[in-house]
Amino acid sequence: MLTNAAYAALVSNQNQNKNILMLKRAKTKNANSRQNKNDYTKLKEILQKRGLLTKESVFRNIVENKNIRQIGKVLLAAAFITGGIAIAVMAPNLLGALGRLNKNLSRERKRSLNKTFYNMQNNGLIKKGRRANQVFFTITPKGRSVFIKRYIKEIKIATQPKWDRVWRVVLFDIPVDKNSERDILRDRLKHMGFFQFQKSAFVTPFPCQMELEATTEYYGLTEYVTFLETQKISGEEKCRRYFNLR
Repeated sequence: MLTNAAYAALVSNQNQNKNILMLKRAKTKNANSRQNKNDYTKLKEILQKRGLLTKESVFRNIVENKNIRQIGKVLLAAAFITGGIAIAVMAPNLLGALGRLNKNLSRERKRSLNKTFYNMQNNGLIKKGRRANQVFFTITPKGRSVFIKRYIKEIKIATQPKWDRVWRVVLFDIPVDKNSERDILRDRLKHMGFFQFQKSAFVTPFPCQMELEATTEYYGLTEYVTFLETQKISGEEKCRRYFNLR
């Protein structure tokens, strides 16, 4: 049986260990917070430097992208562009204009939309307030950070109404110890709209240098990637068919 002194010493040690653990967790949390802030700042600079954070670019890549089915992504993009969204007016009209929701929202749709706003607020992405007697949601710093980190993965090459007869070719030779990064780059290039011409060669007829540079810099692969423009490539017919070019 423990004496009072021994019991007090045991409790003291347990409290001390608990305090040390809490301190370690706090330090880890602060370190992660600083890292996230640094990542956000770096990514923001990468995108801004290449003109990919303009309202037009965000609207084209997210809001107008009908392949994005998650309303939350569209709402966060809209909040990023405008700074905030009035739930009673702007969101339904915006989404209705884009064909995401009918202008006359059903009760179920309204409930789903309100739930999306609630989840975004609960996750600290937007902040609720009032403006002109309407409920208004403003994007938070966390919301901006989350949006930008998602946005880099949604960027696509803008198609052009008329082809300038120039092929843009991406070649890469990535070391074996970066296999995962190589796979990510392949997936990103396909998502952006490139045609995989060979295993490590992708091609597109549309201007893409800014999007490519932002992607390779973000994933730390710039030194392994070569970009060139040419008017002729072997196997051109295959590429023309893929992009439906005459």
